[in-house]
Amino acid sequence: MSIDPQQVPIPQPFQSIYLEGLFTHCVDCECDLLDSNVPYTVVKHVVGQEPVFEMALCLECAANLRSQYSVETQQRLNEFLEQAQRREPGPAPDDQGDDFTWEDGIAACFSCGKPRKDCRRYELAGVCLNQDLIVQAPTDLGFTTPFLLCDDCNEQVSKLISRQTRDAWDRFMEEHFDGPPGVELDSPRFDPILI
Repeated sequence: MSIDPQQVPIPQPFQSIYLEGLFTHCVDCECDLLDSNVPYTVVKHVVGQEPVFEMALCLECAANLRSQYSVETQQRLNEFLEQAQRREPGPAPDDQGDDFTWEDGIAACFSCGKPRKDCRRYELAGVCLNQDLIVQAPTDLGFTTPFLLCDDCNEQVSKLISRQTRDAWDRFMEEHFDGPPGVELDSPRFDPILI
């Protein structure tokens, strides 16, 4: 499996349905994402086949948000990621050779291996640079992009979050979003906290 990151033009699953194209600005600091060499994360929450929440957040703002997480939450999330890394990998896709593609990254939950086709709700996340998606196979550090997190595993992650971290996340959401329509009605709370 290739361990060197690659860059590919941002595919449709990581484009904005609301902007009908690429994300152009960080949701927090509003920096230009397309021409400034600022790495950023795209996060989407999908119910059925429809994205009901999406955002792009530059890595500097993501680090600032994570700095508000409690030490307890950071330790629990690191343990969760370490356990996901130890999971037995699923069968290699046929005729893929040793090349990891963005499609491989979102074919199944990175934590439990549940295939995307069997997920009614899930979260997608990927790291981008300018107009490209960075494609990185899982490494010894557990880093992979893009990735999918199924609803069951997202619910497990939500249970790891301390009150301090939840308050920081809720403040961030209140400052930047009116609230994704229908998510609370159709699914348990979701926290794209692994950004």
